[in-house]
Amino acid sequence: MSAGGGSSAEPAPAGSGRAPARPPRDLRKKAPVRRPLDAALTRDQDAEVLHLVGDLDLQAAPEVKGWSSRLLTEPADGSRRAVAVVVDLTDVPFVDSTGVGALLSVLRDVRGRGGDLVLAGPNHELTHLLASLGLPAVLQVFETREQALTHVHDRPRQQGAPE
Repeated sequence: MSAGGGSSAEPAPAGSGRAPARPPRDLRKKAPVRRPLDAALTRDQDAEVLHLVGDLDLQAAPEVKGWSSRLLTEPADGSRRAVAVVVDLTDVPFVDSTGVGALLSVLRDVRGRGGDLVLAGPNHELTHLLASLGLPAVLQVFETREQALTHVHDRPRQQGAPE
């Protein structure tokens, strides 16, 4: 068409009254892909390690709360019950406020059974979120799983904790 009217591939000049051209589809922001949460529970001496993989968000929070009933239970083989839980967050790229609430719910349950819970490997954003909420005063956070396990293994047993 002519330069005076109609459509063209060029953006409209400022003040022309035409809407600006849309950017090509591949340049638009895309919604982030949600990563479903998965978990593995293992034992390391007197600690249970709950390794989470995926997003800890509104959809995953009820599942995390459900896992707390399996933590610090009496082993079927008659061995000693674990006294602490390390929640390994190294493979959790995203945590929302509901996920933080789920972690606090698990903390309450674990402490109600006479145990302790520590976090390991949170990413920078989660570390900042926890600090801004004042949570390091309530629960301990370690950079790595190894640091968390060393802390758990080296701490004196709590009074009343199972032998």
